[in-house]
Amino acid sequence: MYTVKRKSFLIKLVENDLNGNSFAKLVPINRSYFSNIMTGKARPSEMMALKIAKVLNCDVDEIFEVVKEKEEETTCSNS
Repeated sequence: MYTVKRKSFLIKLVENDLNGNSFAKLVPINRSYFSNIMTGKARPSEMMALKIAKVLNCDVDEIFEVVKEKEEETTCSNS
């Protein structure tokens, strides 16, 4: 699972002259799912992260951080 590096992601959108709607169509993903990724409410799978990076012409690690399962469990337990 991945969590977004919001600032880097937004920079890549601008560099590729994309807005949320045009980006979502290119991936393709639902616009609301894209919004949830950007707000941290959703974490894309490895396959989805690869598709997103391909559209943005970058490496996955430029726009996402890997979230380890143990970290996820700790975060969920503390909420």
